[in-house]
Amino acid sequence: MDPLLLGLDCGHTVTKAVLIDLTGKQISVGKGKNKQLSIQPSWQERDMQEAINASVDAIKTAIAGVDPGRIVGVGVCGHSDGVYILDKTLNPLRNAILATDNRAQLIAQTIAEECGPRLLELIGQFLFPASPAALLVWLKENEPENYARIGAVLHCKDWIRFALCGVVGSEISDASGAFADMRMHQWSDEVFQLIGLSEIKPAFHKIFQSTDVVGGITAEMARRTGLQEGTPVVAGAHDVHAAAVGVGAYDFGITSMIFGTWSINQVFADKPIPDPRWHTRASVTPDRWLHMSTSPASASNANWFWNLLQINESEDLASLLFKADGKILQSDRAIFLPYLFGGPAGTSIGGQLIGMRGWHTQEDLVASVIEGIIFNHKHHADMLKEKLPTSNRIIATGGSVQSPIWTQLIADIFDSEIEISDTQESGAKGAAMLAGVGVEIFSNIQDAISKCVSNTTVVKPRTDYVLFLANRYKRFRLEAMRAIGV
Repeated sequence: MDPLLLGLDCGHTVTKAVLIDLTGKQISVGKGKNKQLSIQPSWQERDMQEAINASVDAIKTAIAGVDPGRIVGVGVCGHSDGVYILDKTLNPLRNAILATDNRAQLIAQTIAEECGPRLLELIGQFLFPASPAALLVWLKENEPENYARIGAVLHCKDWIRFALCGVVGSEISDASGAFADMRMHQWSDEVFQLIGLSEIKPAFHKIFQSTDVVGGITAEMARRTGLQEGTPVVAGAHDVHAAAVGVGAYDFGITSMIFGTWSINQVFADKPIPDPRWHTRASVTPDRWLHMSTSPASASNANWFWNLLQINESEDLASLLFKADGKILQSDRAIFLPYLFGGPAGTSIGGQLIGMRGWHTQEDLVASVIEGIIFNHKHHADMLKEKLPTSNRIIATGGSVQSPIWTQLIADIFDSEIEISDTQESGAKGAAMLAGVGVEIFSNIQDAISKCVSNTTVVKPRTDYVLFLANRYKRFRLEAMRAIGV
């Protein structure tokens, strides 16, 4: 029987396992629920064993009824940043700290003030509160007993991969987010020294490339998941890198956007072009770097708004979106700043509806919310275009873009044709494709994309909407700058 590939995407709230064939067709999906812990305000943690349990649940569901011998490779991706720490016996030391944690905000600011420009040259970004570097400084200062016992510092997908195959290590697209030199693809002594953490460098293990076969499924995980013992496990990638592969946005200059919890906007280039406004990271092959302009200001704002208005997504939302589309050209609509959970300027301002009137209807507000979220994506994409060579190809993915109302408005606001990904699970699919390269089913990533990705839906902008929305975008930017005091 034909071989299959398994991809695992370990997010903050859900872990998804996707089984694909060698044409990229999705055979099945399994999900496992992740529980977030807020022990104190601004803290976001996770029980590390529960993270493994969620992955086991997802895999078991995805491969139910499938001959495990057909699965020839497993790839893993997951959220970056945060820390998953093991003790010196390689067991969990404490709860994982997630990428949405803000306890180290002052530490990140101090590091940026003291050595930000040099770090930008080395690792391609300024540190933010959930950076492993900032969090390890926090642990050193606040949990010295735990800090002294650290044996391995991992990212989310590295922890899951270690559980699957028993081999500890990191991978370059995550490693270059804090301590690895993004050009040399190895841990940087200078970065550890700048941050004041030289003594912990031995806890940073081998850096793998994304398509390296790291090990095989252990007997224990074969028993728990139903996978076949010894099935190759590939290093994988940070989830946004994997998603770029999964939607086929691998060529230099393509803009790919993910409408999810975060506003993800990214472009590959053949050299690193660091800037304080985005993250520049080494990526899934040594010849390219991914530039990500992001903020926690995307579809999560819409979900919050739907809940506030008590909109039933399965029954009412499609009808409401259709009605809202009819309000797009209404000039007195409110401007929505989608910063409920933070924005490009950090967490200093919250979400705002500016210019809301007593005669505005539910449809008016829904139109403004969707528009504001897409405006924020455009702001990020415009920043990238200032320095990066970009093509005219834009690929969008995420749950929201399954709605034709959303995708049409994206095309209108960007004044461009928009390609819509053929999968909602782009990260897991990309991880599976990386596994296919690792086990030599595909000759390289481009070969995997040519066989597995078909973005056949293209949405064109509406001429009469483009100029109107361009003027609305100018007002959005003015209101955003006014809100942060610029």
